[in-house]
Amino acid sequence: MIGRLFRIASTFPIGVIGLLRKEYDLLFTKKKYLYLSILLPIILSIIYIYTLTGNGAVLDIMICDYDNTALTKEALDGFDGFNINKNSDIDCESTLKEEIRDRKYLFGLVIERGFTERLINLKQSEIFIYYDNSNPSVASLATWKIDSALGPIKKRLVYSLVEEVQDKSTSAKDKTEIALGISEALEGDIFNNLKMSIKGVDQDLERMQSLDPAFVTAPIISNANGVYEKYKTLDVGIAPLYGMLSMFMLLMLCSTGVMYDRKMKLFFRIRASNSSMIGYLLSKIMFFFAVAVAQFIFILIVFFAFGARYEIGWILLLKALLFVSLVNTLIGVLIGLISDSEGVAVLFSLIITLPLLLLSGMFYPIEFMPKIMQFFAKIMPLDAEVLMIKKALIFGGTMNNFYFIAPLVLAIICLWFLRKK
Repeated sequence: MIGRLFRIASTFPIGVIGLLRKEYDLLFTKKKYLYLSILLPIILSIIYIYTLTGNGAVLDIMICDYDNTALTKEALDGFDGFNINKNSDIDCESTLKEEIRDRKYLFGLVIERGFTERLINLKQSEIFIYYDNSNPSVASLATWKIDSALGPIKKRLVYSLVEEVQDKSTSAKDKTEIALGISEALEGDIFNNLKMSIKGVDQDLERMQSLDPAFVTAPIISNANGVYEKYKTLDVGIAPLYGMLSMFMLLMLCSTGVMYDRKMKLFFRIRASNSSMIGYLLSKIMFFFAVAVAQFIFILIVFFAFGARYEIGWILLLKALLFVSLVNTLIGVLIGLISDSEGVAVLFSLIITLPLLLLSGMFYPIEFMPKIMQFFAKIMPLDAEVLMIKKALIFGGTMNNFYFIAPLVLAIICLWFLRKK
């Protein structure tokens, strides 16, 4: 019995090495998967970095200025980030709507006649924004962009108003001081009441003189401060991007690889040789751990090239990458075992990864979602993967080994399926 175990143990590494060589040859045989493994991390990293840090493209915008005054011209001159096509024709509004429908413009503005007059008379004026509401994201973008562009002229109008109020307050205060001086020389209850009233008006005018324009524009301001002072938005973007990308790539590569092994009758050959299903699974884990590490290095280099900086905890990072590769590889093996073809395996990979893309926190905070969606996001492996990468690069601290129960359970399920196959 002991001799038999010894003979199996002595041949086991050779089987694993052979299976690793097979995985290597398969990856390089399927050139499209190889190129995808190399290019996708780099391309997605660059795109994601620009969404985090870029100022965006210069937008073409059409503006129908029916008021056409010096004030509206000044307001439009302050529109940064836009190529403005200004028009005052009577049919401009109809033309604007039609060209937005034809996708020549994403959105446009209409300034009605009397806009400046209302502002001069200290009445609220309105700018009409027309946008492509077939695109759900354009409405908030249009309002935000226009509000940002109108910021300087709004501030100038408020400061002009405050200066006017202060000037008139000073003039009125001079007159109340004269009236107060006269009333001081008079006697009687009536004049005493008059003096008290004049003093009250004088105090109110003094308050108006000290009016702060910043108070009028924004009586309360919020000052946002991240608790991780060393890190910028660019720095923290790597964790969800790598977690999402690694899951998709490993699921696709591993599941299609298992489908190829099934097609080549590899499982029958393993049973007929000195190798084992454990060795087969181990070869998958080892090989795709190397793939996961290579993907992370590609992404990290791109982030470093754009100025990201990290204080890497190497032990934490190694454990994080091991967890990521273990979970995704084992899920990929399961997909390959239950799929009927490579196309179905890829479809399964997409069905798993695309919903998780929305639950990854890359585009919308999980905490803002309904409770049921938060629950699903938290029990999915991607949440743990993203947290582990953040700990290794940003948070520091310790990593809960409890997470590794999930790969252990997945490994047992995979072995059960492999033995049935």
